[in-house]
Amino acid sequence: MNEERTEDQPMKIKLPRLDIVDALRGFAVMLIVLIHSVEHFLYPVYPDVQQQP
Repeated sequence: MNEERTEDQPMKIKLPRLDIVDALRGFAVMLIVLIHSVEHFLYPVYPDVQQQP
């Protein structure tokens, strides 16, 4: 199938990916998972019912 571009079809231009943005996005996801894990598993602190007025 040989497709030719016609005048009414726009050219598709691929832009290069920004590797630094992908790295920052991955770092942000790792921090979210880490903070969630710390808050969920290491700090199971519940208020003491006997000490409340």
